[in-house]
This record gives sequence, structure tokens and C-alpha cells, in this order.
Amino acid sequence: MQPPAGVTDPVLDNNRSQELLTGVTLPVKLNITKTVITPGPHAVGDMVRYRLDVNHPGLFPLNPVWVTDQLPALLGAPVLGTPTVGRATYIADEKRISWIIGNLVPGVTQSLEYEAPLLDTGLVTNTAIVFMPGSGVRPATADTATASIRGD
Repeated sequence: MQPPAGVTDPVLDNNRSQELLTGVTLPVKLNITKTVITPGPHAVGDMVRYRLDVNHPGLFPLNPVWVTDQLPALLGAPVLGTPTVGRATYIADEKRISWIIGNLVPGVTQSLEYEAPLLDTGLVTNTAIVFMPGSGVRPATADTATASIRGD
């Protein structure tokens, strides 16, 4: 490194710094799939069974990881199965399933199954979202999954 033109440097031995390498970690994408397990056709009053599968391809565990599944008006209150990890609850006044996975180990798929009654005819589309809550920098990006059925 040289001083600017016209400026003299009285100590030339201190013009080098040690090499410094800084790693940059790109966010990992969380993955979620939503599957309708109950084969159609679906009639009013039928219980429709869904499965949510969540994983991530990263190198390190992610914590906390949450899933929300907003149920549409055409589905009734669900009966939740036991998730493979974490805790799932149904918030009735919001018609929303909240699954707190907690620690999500890379390369391992975690699942939750539930069933809900079909209340009326028409197209039933609902979407689940996997994310890391909070503000600030997150080491993972959210993902969504949608499943649709037609109630006859």
C-alpha cells in the first residue's frame, strides 16, 4: 500500500495487514409440503385428512421453527394428530393450526397429520407456512404449501 501523492510515510514497515477471511452464510430455505391423504370425491360431512411435512437442507439445526395453517371457512375444527416433534394446537377463534416444531435438524422430515370435517360444497384451498419467527436476521427463508379439494 502506498501513501497518496505528496504524502510521505515515515514508517514503511507497518503498511500491511494480516489476511482476514470472512465467511458468508446464505439463508437456508425451509421446505413444507401439504398433502391431502383422504381420496376424493369429498362430500359435505366427510372428514378430510391432511399431512404437513417440513424439512430443510442446511448444515445446522434451526431453532425455533413454526408452522401455521390457516383453515378456510369450508373446513370445520380439526382433530390434530401428534406431531413427530414439537407441539401442535388449534386456535379456534382464528381457525388456525399452530405447530411449534422448535429445533429442526437438517435432512430430517418432521410431520403433522390432522383431519377436519367438510362443512359445505365448493373449492377448499388452504395454505400452510413454515417460518422462523421474530425480527432481525434469520438463517432460513419461509416456504408455503397449498392443497385444494372440491366438496361435492
